[in-house]
Amino acid sequence: MESINASSSEPVKADVRRRMGPPSRQSCTEVAQDANAQPLLTMAELSVLKKRHKADQRKIKHLQQELRLKDKAPAEAAALL
Repeated sequence: MESINASSSEPVKADVRRRMGPPSRQSCTEVAQDANAQPLLTMAELSVLKKRHKADQRKIKHLQQELRLKDKAPAEAAALL
């Protein structure tokens, strides 16, 4: 979304970029190296997280199945009456 500056007809974004200047190659490199310096999760932590996710999915599926059976039971009882 570009808005117009009151004093000129140029968009504000261009004005902000001009004041900030282009990012230096060194600063970009430093940021990238800092981001890659330490992984967010180790392989062991990732493995544990995947196992926990699978267990959670199984639990959800089981609970949904139980809920379907409990919803079906009163309808079956009413049909028998």
